[in-house]
Amino acid sequence: KEDGCDIVNITGSDGKNAMQNDDDDASTSIQSQSQPQPQETTFPQHLMDVIESETTDDNAVTVNGQKAIEWLSTGDKFIIRDKVALESRVLPKYFNNKCKFMSFVRKLYR
Repeated sequence: KEDGCDIVNITGSDGKNAMQNDDDDASTSIQSQSQPQPQETTFPQHLMDVIESETTDDNAVTVNGQKAIEWLSTGDKFIIRDKVALESRVLPKYFNNKCKFMSFVRKLYR
């Protein structure tokens, strides 16, 4: 925590980006030739998209002039500045309307 904010490091203990699936290697994926299947977005990818949107969007949710969630300048961590704003205004824009902060945190640690 820093100044009452939650900082989340997305680099795992092995030095790899914890937000990437090991299954992302195109050589290991098998796709049907007859009918392409729509690829479901994983939580880590969806989360990265949310943080990117909130970091770069001029209309992002702000609290006291700072964005509620955004990437830190290093790009390997993100900061949650306001849990209440995140739960009530950010998460409903991108996830199920009833997404609670603690559910969001549990998904981070899966």
